[in-house]
Amino acid sequence: MAVKKESKETKEKASAQSELKQEELAKSKQMKRAEPDKEVGTGKKKKSEPVVAEKKSVKPRVKKVEPAKLEPEPSEPASAKIEIVTVPEPASAVAASAGEPTPVAQTEPKETTAAGTASIPEVAWGTGRRKTAVAKVRLVPGKGRILVNGLVVAKYFGRKLFESMIKEPLKLTQSLGRFDVIAAVSGGGITGQAGAVRHGIARALLQVNPEFRKVLRSEGLLTRDPRMKERKKYGQKGARKRFQFSKR
Repeated sequence: MAVKKESKETKEKASAQSELKQEELAKSKQMKRAEPDKEVGTGKKKKSEPVVAEKKSVKPRVKKVEPAKLEPEPSEPASAKIEIVTVPEPASAVAASAGEPTPVAQTEPKETTAAGTASIPEVAWGTGRRKTAVAKVRLVPGKGRILVNGLVVAKYFGRKLFESMIKEPLKLTQSLGRFDVIAAVSGGGITGQAGAVRHGIARALLQVNPEFRKVLRSEGLLTRDPRMKERKKYGQKGARKRFQFSKR
């Protein structure tokens, strides 16, 4: 019995000693962790230096621009010939050197009219209208012929009244016998066509000489005559006339 008690005590002592050793080891580990590292051979503590990442120097990329190559200009060969061009002198200079009189430049002939002087153009155009007729008139320097749709005035209209009506603007401007009148008329009747030709001649004379405007305007030859037949209305016999009323 005494042996068993001794063995139990020894076991308890051994277990207590092992526990103490374990506690000491744990304390020593904690102390080592808490204490800062000491330099070897000196009592100074190591200072933890901050770790700084090295910056890599980035060089900017620069594009190399090659200078433009200038092509050498072709040099003229030494054997190139220089041509000398002679300009002929004007006739006036030659005549002056020879002692002859210099020629005078000819100007366009100007004819005097009742309204003043004016140069005659080659062709003058005018469009005339009356009622539903339209006339395209052309004035050409001539002897005074008047053609309407390829026929002479007297043959086309057949009445002296219309012939005198057409010649009215020419008489007022004293241009009768100086121009040939060529007219193309369409639409309307004889009266309307005669008025359209007269209106076209008056407009064409303004291109010959703008000073004719005062004379032609005073006689009313430049104004388009708006009078024409009024249209018939539905429900009536004519433009204004009505059917006979019947009460029953």
